[in-house]
Amino acid sequence: MSILKDKVEIEIQEAELGIMRALVKFPPVLRWALIIAILATIPSYFIAKQVAYKLWQARDKQYTLTAKPSFDSFLPIKIKSSLVLQTGPNQYSVAVEASNENLDLSAGNAPYEFRFYDAAKRPVLPESGQISGRTYFLPNQTKYLITTRISSKQPIARAEAVFPPDLVWKKKADLPKIKLNITGLKTSQQASPPAFAVDGFVENTSSYELKQVRLVFLVYDINKKILAVSERNEFALRSGENRAYKQLWPDQSFPDAASIQVSAETNTLDQANLRLEKEPVGPGSNLGRPEIQQ
Repeated sequence: MSILKDKVEIEIQEAELGIMRALVKFPPVLRWALIIAILATIPSYFIAKQVAYKLWQARDKQYTLTAKPSFDSFLPIKIKSSLVLQTGPNQYSVAVEASNENLDLSAGNAPYEFRFYDAAKRPVLPESGQISGRTYFLPNQTKYLITTRISSKQPIARAEAVFPPDLVWKKKADLPKIKLNITGLKTSQQASPPAFAVDGFVENTSSYELKQVRLVFLVYDINKKILAVSERNEFALRSGENRAYKQLWPDQSFPDAASIQVSAETNTLDQANLRLEKEPVGPGSNLGRPEIQQ
């Protein structure tokens, strides 16, 4: 190995001597011109390399997949109306109509806080403290946010629901289509125990078992004025099930009640709320309320 190494070193030295002898034979002007030309090729090589890299980078950019936001603007939750109902001495119910006016954006986790005011627009804090909650908004969805049994020695004249400005909005390309039918509505005045009652059915026409379905009740008089509000949740509503329910307003009487509106909603943004069933159940119903599935 050492003999081969020595041989290579000798050949390199001979080549260097040959180059030096050839340069010595050149006229001085030509010799310096040749040296400058050789030195100039070094930066020229790197410049050409960078130019070629930029050209190829610009050409390949149009074929490169990059992550971009699916939207760059959104509309905040709009409060369309607010209603305060006195249900007894120092007792109130509140219904706030909130709307998501984004046609293709949804919010899966929307915390809110109820705020209450007297007739002079001064803040009122109920005896139970500040009331808050969480909801969701599907694209272009309007819903009522309801709270009942509010105890306040100070009269409540107005209420509002406040959402944080930094709600997380998402653009969902495809959401399951869930249709919930409300049928068989009937009102009655129950004698024992005394209560105003609404009976009806909620039918799940989808192929999914729904972990939770929210029902919202609005009772109107003949002039379409809201007399009472309430809400309830139905759990484990199976595909094809037509479930009966009875909603009560204990110790309440609404002799002027002329119509009732019941709306049903379920969270299609939450995958845990949907379970695909192979065989839907029959149209039978019952008044039982299944336990919440874990």
